[in-house]
Parts: sequence; C-alpha cells; structure tokens
Amino acid sequence: MKALFLTSSLGCSIKLGDARIPTACDNSNGFIDLLRKEVGDVIKLTIIASNPNNVFKTESQAFCLAEGLKFDGFSVDDVAIVDSRFKGDLKDLILSSNVVFLCGGHVPTQNNYFKELGLKEVLESYDGVVIGQSAGSMNCSTLVYAQPESEEEFLDSSYNKYFDGLGLTDVIVMPHMNRAKTDTLCGQTTYGMCLEDSYKCPHYGITDGGYILIKDGKAEAFGRTTYFKDGKEIVLCENGQSITIDGCQESNEK
Repeated sequence: MKALFLTSSLGCSIKLGDARIPTACDNSNGFIDLLRKEVGDVIKLTIIASNPNNVFKTESQAFCLAEGLKFDGFSVDDVAIVDSRFKGDLKDLILSSNVVFLCGGHVPTQNNYFKELGLKEVLESYDGVVIGQSAGSMNCSTLVYAQPESEEEFLDSSYNKYFDGLGLTDVIVMPHMNRAKTDTLCGQTTYGMCLEDSYKCPHYGITDGGYILIKDGKAEAFGRTTYFKDGKEIVLCENGQSITIDGCQESNEK
C-alpha cells in the first residue's frame, strides 16, 4: 500500500431532500492536495460497499465521490463498484486501480463483508492508495473499535465493540467528532462513550474535513484531532494544523 487516508467525511456532497448532490471535496486541511501528490491527476477508482445489499446507498456514494473528485480537477473515467452485484476477480480489479475507497456505513456489517471478500489478503499485494470514510476508516485498523449504532445493539449485553479489522494500521479512529457531544443513543452521547471506552481502548477522534495519513510507516493527523485515553480527551491539533502521531499501540488486547 502506497498511502492510507483515514477520513471522517470527504464533504463531496450536500443533502437536498432525500437526495445527495455532488460537490467538490473538502480541502480545508489539504486532503485533495496530498491525494494529488500520491496519484497525479488520473484516478482509476474501486469503491467497496459497506453493505453489499444496499445498492442505492453505494451507488449514491460512488456517484458523489467520482463527481466530487472531478470538481477537484481529477480525471475519474474508470469507476468500479464492489457490492452484491460484483462477479469479477477482486484481486485483479484492485491491483488495476490506483485508489480504493472504503464506503461509510454500519461498521459490523462492513467488517463482515470485508471478511467475505477476503479483502485483507487482497490488499496485502496492493501498491496504491486506500481511502476510508467513516466506517471504512474504522475498519482499516488491526483492532476496530465500534460503538453501538442502534438501540438494539446498545441494549444487547452480548454486543462486542471490538473486531479484527483489515490490519492496515494500528491507528484506531472514531469519526464525526464534530457532533459527538450531540449525537445520543439511549441517553448516552458518542463523546461520553469515547471517554468511557478509552480506558480499555485508546483511540483518536477525527472531525469531518480532517483525516489521518499513514505513509512510509508514519502517521500524521490533519485538522482537529483528539486522543482519548484513560477517560480523558487530549486535543492534539486544530483545523489548519497537522501533527505526527504514534498510533494506538497501547490499546489493550480484546
């Protein structure tokens, strides 16, 4: 793998009614500039669904991403979608791409789909760029930390917040931290769960428009990034800033 971008949201669409309309990607923290350094102006894109059966959502994400990148000056003429309809050779497809995009969605569903695909093994021989968005970023780590996303999961005492991921990095992220103090589930906020779970699993909080770039064995955070550990949140950098981080090697084995 040449480079890995862990993002919260690329900002390549706006919601209009029930539809998503493509826009240019959020470059406030230099994401597009760094992506262009890695791939040039021509992108051959493979998009991997979070839910293989939710064709409409995957098509919407794919369309907005491809069109958004075009707004940013990229040539994106070759786009492949991997979901329940895909019948080709996944390894051949990925190895012929220079960007693999992992969609956002429900973390456990995507995690299971990646295992069905054998994606971890395929990516071991991939030498291009991987971009995760939201759930896609979360599932990139060796250990995945996933808060419950529904009332059913929250109330299920057997729900496991920790999964084996793709193993592309030791950096564990929680996206959308810009709304973590207002997003609630059964009376608990995302932020509160981050603090509570950080005793067992230290992790990084990233906001929409921010991201972490892993390249050449190093990890650098761009935009507002915080670190959750031992029930505390530490602000590492703000929007318009960047900082080298160490990963989450201190995470306890689950």
